[in-house]
Amino acid sequence: NTDMQTQLDAMAQTAENEKRRANDLAREYDELTSCTWQDQTTQCLGLFLLGTVKDADACKGACCKMDRDQCSTWQYDKNLGCFVGNPNSCDGDYGHWTGGQRL
Repeated sequence: NTDMQTQLDAMAQTAENEKRRANDLAREYDELTSCTWQDQTTQCLGLFLLGTVKDADACKGACCKMDRDQCSTWQYDKNLGCFVGNPNSCDGDYGHWTGGQRL
């Protein structure tokens, strides 16, 4: 009886730990897939080019998938491409930018 109770207690603890881990993973997923943006249409400096990204939605999505400390801002210009990262400044006037900064 005691051995069986010990096994049941261990199984219950394992199940509780797995449930906690699943909740943590769900929360992390929500943070990665639900970015909120403030419009950023003036050119930002200090971002890096993502050469494989071909439109504004993909640019925004790429930045959203990165950690906040790696990508606080995304910008896209149809002639210049997708730029992401953490800008030094956002007061440039070159290009026609669509973009956002994380809220």
